[in-house]
Amino acid sequence: METKIVKLGVVGVDSGQLIICDPCYINSEFIANPVREETSNHRILKHKDDGTLWQFCYRNLSEMSINPYPGVFPFPGSYMDVIPKYNKTPNELIESGDFIESDIDPMGKIPDGEFSYDGICKSTQKNENHGGQLKYSKGHDGVAVSFTSGFGDGEYEVFAEIVDTGDMGKRVKKVWVEFF
Repeated sequence: METKIVKLGVVGVDSGQLIICDPCYINSEFIANPVREETSNHRILKHKDDGTLWQFCYRNLSEMSINPYPGVFPFPGSYMDVIPKYNKTPNELIESGDFIESDIDPMGKIPDGEFSYDGICKSTQKNENHGGQLKYSKGHDGVAVSFTSGFGDGEYEVFAEIVDTGDMGKRVKKVWVEFF
């Protein structure tokens, strides 16, 4: 049997993770929830003195039609922008110990194996195997598999092993991503 290794191309990573799925499932099975996706990946911090809850999100929660965590205040920008109430940045509040971890898991409301951005994040961040099985909307396995990307964000090469099977012709035997 003749075997050949080919470079298929590169894949860009900006969330530190990838999935493998049949593209037809993106339209039929993927759950898009932009409001939840603004917050679910970001820990909820508590001010140690006044007990207020704070969280980074990409948009101001007050501008959203639905706030997934009522009572949680959004940072006024990034971790480097001053929160006027404390006259410090979130980074400074974390460093000084004024912001501590709350006991609220922002991914707690996300079902295990959900085929969504949040479900993918939960399966890669909360799993000792660095990824896992994602489920069809009816609850069974197989819609996709998620995994972390080696050293995080970047551009990674994708390769395939092509095998001449004889009567069936040349076929892709396996595909892999080189993270390092």
